[in-house]
Amino acid sequence: MTINFIGYNHSHESNFEINRLDGSGNYLLLLFKTPAFVSINGDKQKVKENSFIIYNIGSPQHYGAAGDTYNNDWIHFSLEENEKNFFAEHNIPLDVPVYAGSLTEHSKLIRGLCFEHSYTAKYKSEALDLQLRLLLIKLSRAAEGNNISRANVDDARYYILTQIRSMIFSTHPMTLSVDDLAEQAMLSRSYFQHTYKKLFGNSVTEDIILSRIEYAKMLLATTDFAVKDIAEKCGYSNDVYFMRQFKNYTGLTPSLYRKCF
Repeated sequence: MTINFIGYNHSHESNFEINRLDGSGNYLLLLFKTPAFVSINGDKQKVKENSFIIYNIGSPQHYGAAGDTYNNDWIHFSLEENEKNFFAEHNIPLDVPVYAGSLTEHSKLIRGLCFEHSYTAKYKSEALDLQLRLLLIKLSRAAEGNNISRANVDDARYYILTQIRSMIFSTHPMTLSVDDLAEQAMLSRSYFQHTYKKLFGNSVTEDIILSRIEYAKMLLATTDFAVKDIAEKCGYSNDVYFMRQFKNYTGLTPSLYRKCF
């Protein structure tokens, strides 16, 4: 898989509209962070925020703002001939909008892809290929999880849990505990953990760790803070434990990760 063009967190005004009758010549992934519209077979549909669409090569691309502002992430990408079964193999629909519940994690992955795409580093193309595959697989899981798991979660509780997950991936330093989050959801610890994993596929503890690691990766790539200071900023009281956990999740020590970027 090859990323041709990529954009993270792009904002536009209420009159924003794209209309490419013959597509863009690439596959196009859009993550809608605000309400939007898309035209499917000439039918203009309103799409909720936290939805995504993947356009096939040659498919018309007509989409735009459906509110006061428009915000999205996007990737134009191409596949080798032997990769074109990827979408069918992973049950990823093309040319239709899919509501995913929350796209916080996926947007963070796109931000990471932007960093990777902008640098010239060893094994860059291989890294981009793997990260794009991971993003697409996570989108498949998000869509499937939302369609299957949400049927057993009432709207009010679903809203609370998605807000908590969004907070996990945006609050730094990460000092919240599972007990704190369960209390915010007004659920017992065990029921909160069970419902959270059923809804999102990851346990709340896994998401907290992923949030810390992603924040650490950003700090390592964009600042000159000492590793010990980064560990503290990410909610770790022990920098040795931070370094061990970082390597378990990324395959690299913090220092080596910093050198790569």
